[in-house]
Amino acid sequence: MKFRISPAAAAVFLAAGLFTGGLRAASAPIPFENDAAFNVTLSNTNPSKVVVDGELITSISGPTGAYDQSTTDDGALILSPLVGQNFTLFIQTDRGSSLSLNIRPQPGNGKTLRFTPASPPLRKNDDAKAWEEGQTYEKTLVALS
Repeated sequence: MKFRISPAAAAVFLAAGLFTGGLRAASAPIPFENDAAFNVTLSNTNPSKVVVDGELITSISGPTGAYDQSTTDDGALILSPLVGQNFTLFIQTDRGSSLSLNIRPQPGNGKTLRFTPASPPLRKNDDAKAWEEGQTYEKTLVALS
């Protein structure tokens, strides 16, 4: 028995392959500890987006003239490398998280890098410390009841 595909079925398979070939799943979040470093390849012909979940990117530093950057209203970073050689970019957020990206620029499509802090950085809170140390355990229990 010969296997035959009708021209209509062939057209459907071809169209399905063409239309879904460009679709990709959203980038999975990359967990990181504070001050982590990542090696990434980014397009130097199209912008890429860097997101730190739940935080606003507030500070970006790297070699002068190596990249073009802007931030979005939701605190993400839009980044376009302007050079062909590798460089390092340091990122800090409003909640004290920081990470570095060792960027390898090359032509290609832009992408979204989504980072998720594995544990929030510790912040000193002198008011909380003074309150905790100024109250005895018994006073705290009475105040809560």
